[in-house]
Amino acid sequence: MDQEPIKNEPDSEPAPGLPKKRQVIHIVILDVVILMELGFAVHMANSLRETYDFTLVFCAVFFGLIIPTIWLSRFVMRRLTAKE
Repeated sequence: MDQEPIKNEPDSEPAPGLPKKRQVIHIVILDVVILMELGFAVHMANSLRETYDFTLVFCAVFFGLIIPTIWLSRFVMRRLTAKE
């Protein structure tokens, strides 16, 4: 019954396939930005609902913001993974 004690030393590198710390931070920031864009799109659509259709304004604003955000995010993520 001689067992070695479990060591709680963190590994110097995460397991392969897991995202690195910078990638995780990038994903969290991206999530916050997307939530802000969603809120802004709802606000704009709600403030212009007497003049325009809510759905039309929401889609125009939200997709106008989300497409460049996702494109930029993919570019940044590729740069982060290329540094490995």
